Amino acid sequence: MSVDEISRIRLARRAVEVFGEAEAATLMEHLPLGGVSNLATKDDLKILGAELRLEMSELRSELRGEMSDLRIELRGEMSEIRADFGTLRGEFGTLRGEFGTLRGEFGELRAYIEERFHRQTITMITTMSALMGILFVALKWA
Repeated sequence: MSVDEISRIRLARRAVEVFGEAEAATLMEHLPLGGVSNLATKDDLKILGAELRLEMSELRSELRGEMSDLRIELRGEMSEIRADFGTLRGEFGTLRGEFGTLRGEFGELRAYIEERFHRQTITMITTMSALMGILFVALKWA
């Protein structure tokens, strides 16, 4: 049987008459609002504890499964990343070879330019010397 608010008020007034104001207040503070039927028993707590343990066990299993799935997924992604890095290493090796080839070609071009510049310089010196000789002879005969 549930205790309603009117019943509690009647009990409180009667307790004041019988025990006095302070004792009635203490008594009413110790009585539950919804009645004794709303109080949890040790059996209720055991059932609740068992339900909570079962739910926690289910959650633990679910979490382990999800963590296992994540590990598998992470391993797959790490393998892909390793493969990508392997590909990049190969491409960088190819680029390194191409840069070596370019370095050699630039060396050849530099040697060619130096050789041509040297020839041009000798040609100009020879031409200028010949012109100066002709000019000297022309000035002497004139």
